[in-house]
Amino acid sequence: MNRLTDLLRQSAVQYPEAPAVAWAQETGGGGFSYSRLHSAVLQGAARLRGAELRTGDKVLLFMEPRPEWALALFSILEAGLVVVPLPAETPPPVAVRIAVFAEAKAVILGAWTQSAALAMNGIRCFPVEELFHVEGAAVSSGGEATLTSNLPRTGTSALQEAAACDASPELAILAFTSQIDEAYALADRYRAAGVPVVLGGLHVSLLPDEAAHHADSVVLYGAESAWPRLVEDFQRGQLKPRYEGLRAGVFLPGNYAHPRFDLLRGRPYNRLTIQTSRGCPLNCEFCAASIRIPSAFQQKPVDLVVAELRSALAVTDHPFIDLSKRRGFWRCRSRC
Repeated sequence: MNRLTDLLRQSAVQYPEAPAVAWAQETGGGGFSYSRLHSAVLQGAARLRGAELRTGDKVLLFMEPRPEWALALFSILEAGLVVVPLPAETPPPVAVRIAVFAEAKAVILGAWTQSAALAMNGIRCFPVEELFHVEGAAVSSGGEATLTSNLPRTGTSALQEAAACDASPELAILAFTSQIDEAYALADRYRAAGVPVVLGGLHVSLLPDEAAHHADSVVLYGAESAWPRLVEDFQRGQLKPRYEGLRAGVFLPGNYAHPRFDLLRGRPYNRLTIQTSRGCPLNCEFCAASIRIPSAFQQKPVDLVVAELRSALAVTDHPFIDLSKRRGFWRCRSRC
């Protein structure tokens, strides 16, 4: 038996009139009690079963944060299906690839994600408003019923707010080739909202002209020496289209920058990465990373590694240290 649906069923019996899902006050308030939520979930589950979905089939839940998201989630589980949640901000091409990879048999779409239906070839699409209609509280696709949150109503309003803030924001994205489509899509969205975008990393270093179509500036090779110049130019309003960082001597005085581990304090993850070298001494012909960014294998001096360990250990009580390049994980039980 499914624990979540069991709890909902029990709550509907024990607390039938208690509020389960609330509408935001700015949209008029209101919501569903546990009994009405359970009724809506049973209705949604029945419609999913009626679509010839079988127990164990996967359903992509691809919609914006609204109370109907909770209804859809419980309906999928009540029908004996497997939910694959996906943020509404995911670009439609990426959502399609995830749906295909997950072998999803159906997709539930919200107001922000309706356009993805056009590309979901062979996958049954359900606009969320088709699944539910509770008397006195019809579900609408217009976004009138929303979760109480600071999330935007449209896909770009949050980006527009960021572009208008006093901090004069700039976005920097690093990506491997396996992630570059998503990086380009994200960069395009931010640029459309007026936020300057800088792209860098291995793929960008190899194909800077391609990356330049999606960025205000690109950084080739390492960030050392390039990033300080880029930030200074950006603050003066004179951002250049291309910067080249160091490929050697990255750990020498004047080039080396001690990582700001303190910025990671308070996050819910205890894994911290400490880079002990740059490049690789093997220089394998099939490996791009070891020969394209650095020009030679470079080892970080031991005293710098120890200093970084001490800074990392000060961030969390039980750190899980990844000594990068050696790919060894160390559970630190004592302080340096």
